Amino acid sequence: MRYIAFDIGSSYTKLAILDTKENTAETVAYRPTLPRLDAPRGHFAIDANDLLADVKAMLDEQLDISTDFGGIFFSTQMHGCILTRDGKPITPYITWQDARADIPDENGITDSQRLYDLIGKEAALAMGTRFKAGIAACSLYSMLRANPMDLSGARFETLGSFLASSMSDEKIHACHLTDAASTGFAIAADGTWSKTVIEAVGVTELTFPEIISETKEMGHYRGVPFFAAIGDHQASVYGSGDGIEKSVSLTIGTATIICAAAPGYVKADMEVRPFFEDQCLMTITRQPGGRVMDIAIELIRDSVRLITGKEPETQELWTILLENLKDDTQDLTVKPDFYIGVGEGAIENISSTNLTAANLFSATLDSLANAYKGPIERLRAHNPAIDRLILCGGRLSKLPALHQRLEKVTGLPVYTAPHRDAALYGLMRIAERIEKGE
Repeated sequence: MRYIAFDIGSSYTKLAILDTKENTAETVAYRPTLPRLDAPRGHFAIDANDLLADVKAMLDEQLDISTDFGGIFFSTQMHGCILTRDGKPITPYITWQDARADIPDENGITDSQRLYDLIGKEAALAMGTRFKAGIAACSLYSMLRANPMDLSGARFETLGSFLASSMSDEKIHACHLTDAASTGFAIAADGTWSKTVIEAVGVTELTFPEIISETKEMGHYRGVPFFAAIGDHQASVYGSGDGIEKSVSLTIGTATIICAAAPGYVKADMEVRPFFEDQCLMTITRQPGGRVMDIAIELIRDSVRLITGKEPETQELWTILLENLKDDTQDLTVKPDFYIGVGEGAIENISSTNLTAANLFSATLDSLANAYKGPIERLRAHNPAIDRLILCGGRLSKLPALHQRLEKVTGLPVYTAPHRDAALYGLMRIAERIEKGE
């Protein structure tokens, strides 16, 4: 059976055709994500109507060719929200990049601090996402404090629920728990909306979507059934290969998310995100990733540019530096702590001979493996059955040199997710479960 799948991220909206018989996910169209709206400092929003029009145009173009599909699936960027009334947006799409709640007032107090004080530690831990500016609860709280608005008759929408309710014939107001929990308004453990958070944010007049299963139809568009959108992180983990229940999954992008599945819903000293098939994801975020390597590359690039007056190609630098990797950096070490939000980034143990481009690049790569070691050990303490690491994401996830360093510091074999677009194969797994009647 064939299906249409959307992967809506921060950079691109991608449409692919899934074929469960052939186990293929072919991207057939993509568009750059719309630019942010002009707004004050800290605000990050996108025109919801324009985003809907883009998705609808991409879908119509495909359905004009054929309507022989078993369903339409969405993997979406998480944490954001849209408010609607009578099916029309009354706010833009406020994305996860919105940081207005972290801007301090004249007394140095932020709205995220105010909201945390109102809801308390237990409600924050129950969210299934890290409490931070950028989750819908914080963004809405800050928005409404600055500009109160009439919410009578209004609805709260995740990006996924907005697209489905706007486009489907039935206009069903529903979303999946992975989508709901990322907003900060849901209780991840039992799949309900949090009265505590809703009251604290001051949005009791809003109607929140029904939380439904990923395999339940929620409407139709041009005769093809819609299914609830799922969070892009969970989609990527779900599609990253066999043995997830015994793996630590590292999604390596600009930053890195490290997680492991566990049965039911566990209490742990980290985020515990909803997952699929009666499992949760013990999750550790804010870990260093590609951006740390980019900083080292940029320093080396700047040196070449300054001395030669030429602009070296990024790929050329990567190729040369990888060919000159050092197993022994002569004690030169790099600390990527700035990315974790505590401590400071640093180059340490500089001697009269070890501060070379090759040593710096190698030590920076070492720093990633060393940074991941602690989170991996924390996850294994909760699930001793873990016996492998699975890496997905961009260039770094496929880099043999990083695999070797991770195997050395953890003692675990390292595998790369079998498919480049793991989120699409996560949607494929849901399609296969639907075919089996699960």
